[in-house]
Amino acid sequence: MGDVKSPQAAYQKRKYAKRKAEGLCPGCGKPAPAGCTYCGECNEKKKAVWRARYARRVSERKCIRCGKPLPEGRKQLYCFYCGIREAEREREKYAARKALREKSQGDLRDISGVTQG
Repeated sequence: MGDVKSPQAAYQKRKYAKRKAEGLCPGCGKPAPAGCTYCGECNEKKKAVWRARYARRVSERKCIRCGKPLPEGRKQLYCFYCGIREAEREREKYAARKALREKSQGDLRDISGVTQG
């Protein structure tokens, strides 16, 4: 029964998807800047909420991602499971940056006529 959502939640999810697909801010329905999901005003509101949540969770010694209490003596900001997910996300980001860097270096070699070898 944990998977059953309220009709209101389903409506909000559909509204979010529709507005996002149309290039509108999911929060207020105004046009969103190119490459952004939310308009500037809604983005600032969301950032304020995120900052407050982050500060509250750090001060309460809770995982900044899921809000579960951190074990005594744990210095990290994530619980064990969120720490694993965060480490995986960081590895993926590093691999993407490395691939982009190697591609751009290869493009520079092609332009300058330098060959590898």
